[in-house]
Amino acid sequence: MLILRGARGKKEETPPLTTTEKITSKFVNYGFWFLISFGLILGILNMMQIDINELFIPNLGLIIGVTGTALSLFIVIKGKRFLRDDTLESEKDKIQSLKKTFIQNSLETSFVIMWVLFGYLAYELLTFGVGGGDHLAGQIIIENWLLATGIISIIIGVTVGIIPGCGPQIVFVTLYINGLVPFSALLANAISQDGDALFPLIAIDRRSALWATIINKFPALTFALIMYWFEIKYNLFSFLR
Repeated sequence: MLILRGARGKKEETPPLTTTEKITSKFVNYGFWFLISFGLILGILNMMQIDINELFIPNLGLIIGVTGTALSLFIVIKGKRFLRDDTLESEKDKIQSLKKTFIQNSLETSFVIMWVLFGYLAYELLTFGVGGGDHLAGQIIIENWLLATGIISIIIGVTVGIIPGCGPQIVFVTLYINGLVPFSALLANAISQDGDALFPLIAIDRRSALWATIINKFPALTFALIMYWFEIKYNLFSFLR
């Protein structure tokens, strides 16, 4: 029995990277940060109302976006195998290593990108489904329903905040920008959600993560309802859209 316990408790050693995998690891890591950096520049240009798809390369924004998304998906699926520091340094030395920091950030950032992607994908599929295959009709139906819900939109905002990660929350911001939900619903979602900070807590202590998720729903609902009353009575925050 002791032998079996010892065998179970023994941590399996990860096999070292092959030469091909080491080359792939460097290519993926450097390529990811190149796309992130270049995408940041394109994002700034896009905010300045510059058509990034009409620059020196046709559809440049689309190419960078699709390539970066595909690479992020690869990192999420295979990243733990390829993106790791295959050295004999101690864990303390690795924490202080800039290379290790970039590798870990590649994994974390890719996960966030995928979470945001699936959040938008779920919203688009919902729009198509509600509209019977017509995206515009689906948007109109969702818009009419959300605008008619009033206080229910606040409850929806609080409920969406239960979902860990920032993907669904970014979708909710998009709904507000498009005028589909009031500011109070956005506030409810902002207070209710814990973002990506909830993931490590879930991994460490699920019970604490559950209680943290439950507790912050009460101030979210309270402040959002107060804000909703001010919105209705004084027509506040309409200038933010």
